[in-house]
Amino acid sequence: MAKYIAENQGQVDPVLLCDFFEAGYNEDALIELIGLVALRTFTNYVYAVTGVPLDFPEAISLK
Repeated sequence: MAKYIAENQGQVDPVLLCDFFEAGYNEDALIELIGLVALRTFTNYVYAVTGVPLDFPEAISLK
């Protein structure tokens, strides 16, 4: 569902939304999912525009 929301810029097919609720999720879960999509989009845009390192400071290799 998250991928669908992101790919379709928030325009969700009513059938898919109905399936989401029938799978046992509620409106709280939908709002949380939308928030996660928004957060991921925001962080991707920030990285794309600024080139900020993914880890600051860079993480030490665990090898």
